[in-house]
Amino acid sequence: MDSRQWLVTAGHCYGLGETVYTAGGTRVGTVGAKLDDLDSAFIETPTSRYTWDGVDEQGYTRYLNGVRNAAVGDYTCQLGYTSKVVCNIRTAYAGSATWVNNGAYVWGSASTPNNSSAVARPGDSGGPVITINDPNSRELNGMVVAGFGCSGVGTGQTCTQVGWIEIGDIFDRFALRLP
Repeated sequence: MDSRQWLVTAGHCYGLGETVYTAGGTRVGTVGAKLDDLDSAFIETPTSRYTWDGVDEQGYTRYLNGVRNAAVGDYTCQLGYTSKVVCNIRTAYAGSATWVNNGAYVWGSASTPNNSSAVARPGDSGGPVITINDPNSRELNGMVVAGFGCSGVGTGQTCTQVGWIEIGDIFDRFALRLP
């Protein structure tokens, strides 16, 4: 370990060497590495062991108490920028879902179809997939990178399934851990 800190986001959102900014215009950093087969981009910048979690009316940050890949049947939440907090997402494919990103096959996990509501929208990519395993903290499972069963166009598009890269795969391939 070299003790450098990396923020991981969806690789299809940014190019290598591209500078990333928050929605408010604050500079986050520059994409220093990408792994297309994990659809992941890495930005060297200070990070913390917290995630925003808008389950509460005011929206809070929650401590990440650990990491674990989701198993088939697990219920997760995705905390995407556009959809905010979407919970009760049932894992159907744990590490066995596949799709193509930038010419590379990506192996990840995906939810069961939810025909009664949208579980993802464009702009959610890079958001954490978590399990609520404690009232005051969360377990990190992965990162949103895909939507399936999508309909509509533009900002009105919704998807009935969500795909994510498992956190263990990202951490193992890039030798990361929670700060």
